[in-house]
Amino acid sequence: MGRQSSRLVIDASVVFETRPPPKGTSLRRKCLLAVLEICHHVVMTRGIKDEWMEHASGFARTWLATMKGKKKYDSIPRTDRVPGLGEAIAAAPWSEKKKKKAAKDVHLIEAAVATDRAIISCDDKARKSFGELARAVPLLREIVWVNPWKAEEQCESWLAGGAPQEKDRTLGANRV
Repeated sequence: MGRQSSRLVIDASVVFETRPPPKGTSLRRKCLLAVLEICHHVVMTRGIKDEWMEHASGFARTWLATMKGKKKYDSIPRTDRVPGLGEAIAAAPWSEKKKKKAAKDVHLIEAAVATDRAIISCDDKARKSFGELARAVPLLREIVWVNPWKAEEQCESWLAGGAPQEKDRTLGANRV
């Protein structure tokens, strides 16, 4: 029996520093290699791909091309808006800067909702913001958000286990 495959939204924040540091391989790079080696798929909307291409290292570009070659690349032409999310951002008691940042990252949420509800991102500020909004937008409570840069989140183990929808990893748990 093969491992369970998940369609994962991988934020561009994961590809900023995928080159290995002098003393070893970065956790972000290990995450991408684990996705490649396990049967998971990467999910890309046009916006996510554009952001990736703007920030990706040579390693990340090669990784993405390999994912495409292995047919582990899922392009989503369009995503539906998450009901109530725009309104919740507008009504949040946040600075305008924080509201703009959350609005800029909505495409990650929409892609996750359209697929297997899992995001891999190093952006804990965005995770915290969407976690706060989960009180007002119940659908957000179901989205898993894993930060591969944090060793304690055991991203590789989570991926190896099939990237399950563990409640303590969801935005509803709001653990940042």
